[in-house]
Amino acid sequence: MKKNRIYIGLALCLAAVLGTGCEDANYDTIDNGLYIKEAFSSKGLTSSKITVDAEDVTVTLTPSLSRPLSSDVTVKLEIDPTLLETYNAANASSYQVLPAEYYEMPAEGVIQAGFTSGDAMVITVKPFEAEDGAQYALPLKVVSPQMNSLPSSSKYLVLCDQPLVQSVPYMDYTSHLKCEPLDGSGEMARNWGLSLNEWSLEFWVWMDGFAINNQALFDSNDIYIRFGDAMIDFDLLQIKTLGTQVNTVSHFTPETWTHVAITFDTAGLLTIYVNGVKDVTLQTKGGSVPVDYLQMVCSGATYFRNHCMMAQVRFWKKCISASQIESNRYYSIAPTDDMVGYWRMDEGSGDICSDCTSNGRHAHASAPLTWRENQRFDGK
Repeated sequence: MKKNRIYIGLALCLAAVLGTGCEDANYDTIDNGLYIKEAFSSKGLTSSKITVDAEDVTVTLTPSLSRPLSSDVTVKLEIDPTLLETYNAANASSYQVLPAEYYEMPAEGVIQAGFTSGDAMVITVKPFEAEDGAQYALPLKVVSPQMNSLPSSSKYLVLCDQPLVQSVPYMDYTSHLKCEPLDGSGEMARNWGLSLNEWSLEFWVWMDGFAINNQALFDSNDIYIRFGDAMIDFDLLQIKTLGTQVNTVSHFTPETWTHVAITFDTAGLLTIYVNGVKDVTLQTKGGSVPVDYLQMVCSGATYFRNHCMMAQVRFWKKCISASQIESNRYYSIAPTDDMVGYWRMDEGSGDICSDCTSNGRHAHASAPLTWRENQRFDGK
């Protein structure tokens, strides 16, 4: 009986030793996980934005483990389109997966035994052509056949944007842009028939000076946007709507491209953003705003005395967010059904600024337009 107890004890000890040996050999993969080092501190989807101009751009990501293993771990980066679906829904954007011919990345990588990180994996993004304002991204996820990936920190989104460089019209009071439809005499039919409880208008503007008040950039039924008024400096932008008005706190600088976004929400709050930063707000009485037409550079010879350039005029049927304004102001975007009209003003010749939405509200100049090429808006 005593011998049996000894044998049983020895067997249990041997089993424990063997079990421990197997566990040590794998460093216990339970609660271990694969992730991207550059995404580890983020609670949600990590993203970074790169600007792809005339040369290749590289992005470096490092595959990592929570704890080291005693054997090598093979890893690879995969394209995961579901990441873009999530990002687009959260940011009101429309990024698409970058076509495969415009990027290169390693077939696989290795995290060596005893280490928590592998060699950096370098993704190269090549210059690409974005058709009709398409925006591209690389939605990446690190995976391994030997290890589970951590839910969020194994994913990384690279937003691949192109700098906005385009031709623009160089205008004065004679340019007076009128949006279709036009009647037989070339005047606006004023029959859009829209009534908007919320809206936004964003654009780039350049003025060679501010010689007088009431240099009007835009006019619609109850939306009037101009530089200067009798009681304010001529280099302040003012909007009149719903029986009230407000002007920017920021003064505009001559011969400098400035981005402006004006939003109006369902509660009647009007906000002006200058270069992506909230500048001023105005609580109006609210309600719907009629929109039957739009004209630009429209206060005539008496008041529009300076020269003006504009680009990327987007008139929305919704109140766009501050993040949407900041994300898209340096880029051409794809037209959407949420737009009243979108005039890129990048034709480079002719006297019509096309509405690139399906609405066909093309803007006709009242005199031949002069065009300036290679205008860049990011100051580079």
